[in-house]
Amino acid sequence: MGRFPYDGCNGEFEILSRILSETSPQLLPDQGFSEMFCDFVGQCLTKDYRQRPKYKKLLEHPFIKYYETAQVDVATWFSQVMMTPSTPDANSNFQVR
Repeated sequence: MGRFPYDGCNGEFEILSRILSETSPQLLPDQGFSEMFCDFVGQCLTKDYRQRPKYKKLLEHPFIKYYETAQVDVATWFSQVMMTPSTPDANSNFQVR
C-alpha cells in the first residue's frame, strides 16, 4: 500500500533537495485509498503555503467530516495492517533516530 516517496536517496540532503525540486507525492485511489483521503492528503501537501488550506479549512474537508461521525473499529484495522506483509526495502531509506 504505502511506500516511502523518496526511495533511492543517499541521505537527508538528497531527500530535502528532491522535496524542494519535485512535485509533491500523491496518493491515488487505485492504490487502495479513498478519493476523499487522496484529496485531503493532496491539499495538506500543497507546497505553496499561500495555496495550502489553513487548518480550519482542512477541518471542514469531507474526509474529516465523514470520520467525525463514522463508527470505525481501529483495533481491527490496526491488526489487519500489522498482518499485511510489507515489501522488502519499502522503508530502507527511512530511519528513525
